[in-house]
Amino acid sequence: MALLLRTALRSQSRAIAAHFQGLASRHTPVRAASTLLDSLASEIEHEKEALAEGMEPDLAQVMESLGRRMTIQDEPGSTEVSLVSGSERPEQITIKFNVKDVGANDMLDEFEPEEGEEEFENADISTVPFSVDVRKGDHTLRFHCVTGGEDLTIDEVEFEPKDVDYDTSYMGPEFNDLDDSLIDGFHDYLQEIGVDNEVTSFVMGYSEHKEGKEYAQWLQNVKGFLEK
Repeated sequence: MALLLRTALRSQSRAIAAHFQGLASRHTPVRAASTLLDSLASEIEHEKEALAEGMEPDLAQVMESLGRRMTIQDEPGSTEVSLVSGSERPEQITIKFNVKDVGANDMLDEFEPEEGEEEFENADISTVPFSVDVRKGDHTLRFHCVTGGEDLTIDEVEFEPKDVDYDTSYMGPEFNDLDDSLIDGFHDYLQEIGVDNEVTSFVMGYSEHKEGKEYAQWLQNVKGFLEK
């Protein structure tokens, strides 16, 4: 929700800036670069105020707890974030997500309320797709999932043997075509290996947090380039 609000505020700021730029251009000559720099400076100040509020307390708590059992890998400037399990597990678990993939809620697309249930009124809830690689030796079981911050939905399960040919190898069936017992079993398996609500809360919350930081840095980079 924070990401959607920030996006709406950005759009409103751009509309206001464009309005006054149009007024100014009717009366005085305006250099495009100078006008753009003013807009960038204004946007940077807005983002600084947002970042000054710091990380959401709930996200900070989740990170502290999650850090006890997984390593968080996050490189400044990169949009990809990884969680890697510790050596205490017999398999290596790697969870990856990309902050640029945050989007509208696809989890509700196929939802059909049953009799007596209310329809979702807010379909604007953000979701993040992520992958879970469970590796044993030379073989990997890969889950393609999506979350809105609490529950997760499995879109696909792939089995990757050693020297897999991605063009011709059979990776797995359509997940929703599986028997209900298998679908439930795969969800239970993810819970058992630690892909739980703590993980999905981190994926959603950190995506929004990191996107804000990277956007602020991008604004600074562009402003610095134009000022040279």
